[in-house]
Amino acid sequence: MDKHFLLLLLSLSLLLGVLQGELLGEFGLDEQTHIALVCYKCDNINADGSCATNQSTCEARTREACKLYTAYEGNRFVYGYQRCQYQCRHQDWTVQTLHLVTTCCNENFCNRFVNLSPPPSIA
Repeated sequence: MDKHFLLLLLSLSLLLGVLQGELLGEFGLDEQTHIALVCYKCDNINADGSCATNQSTCEARTREACKLYTAYEGNRFVYGYQRCQYQCRHQDWTVQTLHLVTTCCNENFCNRFVNLSPPPSIA
């Protein structure tokens, strides 16, 4: 093949690569990322169910899920928090008079706190 033709093909290939990279960057995406999971974030959920400290959202990273942690004493909600959590695991346990529940989920805003009454115990 002619050297000029090969040089033209190489130039077009490089131009296409640059344009693809700019377009992907313009939309905040690259080949290694995906649309992020968004979770509620609150460091302290009050007994009335409202967020007392640092209400915001977080974007889950790789291997993170939305987490909701709740604590009940008898039938009364006493404490909770929401966040993005690395390797989140569902847990349900009792310590003395406290019923502690960790819930993990993988849909946007799925860690919403909705209920002041405790879930039924799995134990």
